Order: sequence, then C-alpha cells, then structure tokens
Amino acid sequence: MRDLETEGENKAIIWRKYSEIRGRVRFAVSPDGCRMYRWLRKWALALGWRWEPLAFLLPWLPRTRSTELLAKGLTDLAYARGARREFGDDQWTALTEGTIVLCYHKFSLPGGERSAFVIPIDQFLRQIKVLESAGYRFITIRAWIDAWKRREVIGGRTAIVTIDDGTSDLADIAEPELRRTGIRPALYVVRDWIGKPGYLSADQIDTLAKDGCEIGSHSQSHQRLTRLTEDQQRREIIDGRSELAAATGVRPETFAYPYGDCDAASQRLVREAGFAAALGVERGYAYLHSSPWNLPRFVVDGRWPIWRFKLVVFSGTRLHGLI
Repeated sequence: MRDLETEGENKAIIWRKYSEIRGRVRFAVSPDGCRMYRWLRKWALALGWRWEPLAFLLPWLPRTRSTELLAKGLTDLAYARGARREFGDDQWTALTEGTIVLCYHKFSLPGGERSAFVIPIDQFLRQIKVLESAGYRFITIRAWIDAWKRREVIGGRTAIVTIDDGTSDLADIAEPELRRTGIRPALYVVRDWIGKPGYLSADQIDTLAKDGCEIGSHSQSHQRLTRLTEDQQRREIIDGRSELAAATGVRPETFAYPYGDCDAASQRLVREAGFAAALGVERGYAYLHSSPWNLPRFVVDGRWPIWRFKLVVFSGTRLHGLI
C-alpha cells in the first residue's frame, strides 16, 4: 500500500506535467468497479485515516469475493491517497467524479403528464435545484469538448443538459424556464421530423440556436443504426448532418445516437461526418479518459421521485423494477 501511494503521487505529478498522457492516466474508479464505490472512496479519503491495519488482517481471512473486493479497495485507496496530495479540491473533484450528462425528451406543464419520456417542467426544475444544491455547475457540451481536446478538466462538479427528438414543447414550455436558470442545453433534432405536428419548425430551431442552445443531430429519420447497412448508416449520419444544416441554417457539431444504438461502423461514420463528439445512453459519467464517440448519459425517467433521481445520478446505481 505504501508503494501504491507513492505510485499514485508520481502518476499525479506526471499527469500535471505532460498533457499528452492525461487521457490514459486515470484517477477515477475503474469502469468495472462498483459505481457506489466512488463515494465510499471519497469518504474514506476525507476521514484521513491510515487503512493499512486492515491489510494485515487479509492473509488471516478466508479467500472470498468479499475479501478480494476489500483488498482491491484498499490498494485503490492507497493509490488515490498519494494522487490526491498533488491536486487542488476542484481539479480532484473533476477528475474523480466526472461530468453528469442528463438526457431528457419531452416536457409537460406543471403537474402534467409523467411517463418514461415525459417530465413535468416543475419536476425538471426540482432536479436542477438538487444538482445546484450539491454544488454542480451547468456547462455546455461544447465547453466540455473544448476542454477534452485541450486535455484539461473543468474544475469542480459539472453537469450538462441534453434534450432529444426536438419536440415543440421545447419552445413552448422548456425554453422560458431554461432561460431563467441560465442553462443552455444541447438539443438533438431528427431531420425528417422538423416541422411535423408536435415537433420544432426550422424557424424555432434557428431561434433556439440564437438564444444559445446547441443544435445537434439525432440522425436523418431516427432508426436503430446497428440494424442498417453501412450505406444506410451513412445517410442517417453524414447526409442527415448536411441536410439538417441546410434546413435550419445551423450546422450541428455533435450527434446523439437514436436509442443509444451504435457500433464500430456508426462511430467511424460520426468521425467521418466531422462531428466533434457523439452521445449514447449508457449510464455513467464523462471523464477526460472517456471516448468522445459514445459519451454516457443518464436518461431521466419522468416518473422518478426526487429520491430516485438523486440515487441514480449521484451513484449510478440501477434499481430495476422500481420507479
């Protein structure tokens, strides 16, 4: 554990000195680790205790899954303790907690319809207040991508709001409230749905863009990309981008996979199309080492009570079968 503490300290020094290796050196909990553990590690570091005595007990305990997890946790804690000494609070928070990217779809009036993809605007504002009370600042997807390209982190706790499909309630219900909060979301629009009943018109999209919203592409016709041939995917991704720009006058810089469905071919085509990043729907947090071609997002269920929202976005915990 002492050796790992020194290794963590050295890795932190190298990270700060050489920007080109920052996407490879990690201080966050590994992707295969329990997401709840990131908070346990945070509390363990905050206590400032020396945990080595627990390690002396391990050889005397039966080798089980629990003791293996304890050993892994203790070694990771030692590594993190060494690295933590080299970073300020804001930078360490950003490196280990990542950025929360929220995905919404449709909004209803206060106290209105609630479903998996529809959330009342007052419930949405309560969720925003929860994050702000926890110290989160709302940034744009463009700001995150710019920092990722520079191999820098945006200090502190950060969150991003994204809204898929481009339904007309964005202009009628959500946008006035978003403007009051100062949040500038990324709106992912399906090219073939523009101007159809219940969806944004080209003029509305242009107005939202001028108000500071980022307009992204959600494909040409919202099909599951992995069920299509490569030529069909090319039309959905590459042609969809150019046609969306022609229809709205706004060139989309980011892409959101319909249904979060993508494969190696669709990710390659996103890069060929010139997008700066693409977003999926796998739960998780966006880190400096994350792939920009399938960034994780938390798809928010409009039926969630506020306690469920907190549990999901703060810990990444899945509670299947529970609203």
